[in-house]
Amino acid sequence: MKKLSVLLLLAAGVLSHMAVGMTAYSWASMECAIAHGGASAPASTALLLLIPYGLGAALLTTLGLWCRKKSR
Repeated sequence: MKKLSVLLLLAAGVLSHMAVGMTAYSWASMECAIAHGGASAPASTALLLLIPYGLGAALLTTLGLWCRKKSR
């Protein structure tokens, strides 16, 4: 169980880093679309991508801490 908890917590960290990268890329893409393509939505809509990533990271963290508690 301890190895599983470490794996889950590591996956949560990777997922949170992926969330930052995807959100930054989407923000820049939205800024470019606003400047050149005429997009009508504001660039802050890219922040909505953080919702599923945040839920996933929270779930993985919770499971990892639960597994760590069970292994003790």
